[in-house]
Amino acid sequence: MNNYLLENDVIESINDLENIEFDRKKVYNVIRTLINKINNLEKELSNKEIEKSSIILNYLMIQEFLKSLIILIEVTKSLDKINIYNSLNKLEKKIKNYLITEQDVWNYLYNHFLINNNKDLIKSLKEYSLSEAELKICALIYLNFSTKDIANILKLSPRTIETHKYNIRKKLSLSKEKNIYEFLNDMKQIKN
Repeated sequence: MNNYLLENDVIESINDLENIEFDRKKVYNVIRTLINKINNLEKELSNKEIEKSSIILNYLMIQEFLKSLIILIEVTKSLDKINIYNSLNKLEKKIKNYLITEQDVWNYLYNHFLINNNKDLIKSLKEYSLSEAELKICALIYLNFSTKDIANILKLSPRTIETHKYNIRKKLSLSKEKNIYEFLNDMKQIKN
């Protein structure tokens, strides 16, 4: 009888050890998942800091340009009628030189999308037979632009952007509830 109790205790102890080992593996997997999420968030934060710096720099450049325009306008006010025409032409030329084209804006965004090691992601998206417009929308979604912002950038209506997003979801075989941004991030994670 003592042997039987001892045998039961040993079996129970082994079962406890197996449970502890199983729990340890679960905890290890949870920790690994959390570490990966932390790393991804740190990368995202770094990208956001770069974007923020770029926006601030752009804002400062615009401020400097506007200050130079104000000076030119004030000088123009003090000129006679003949010189005003020349000054206004100079002002117009300065504004036109400063303005960037819509294509320049898109090239910047597209290059920004590619520069952040997303060449593989775009290549993967092309496998889904996305149109050029849909690729642009994916790039803007990945950069975390809202539907309204995307519509403004591409000079389309928000409804048209929603239609494109619907078509993108369809081509990517996503449900309506699935977030395209999350899909792109997941896809990038797999490629990395």
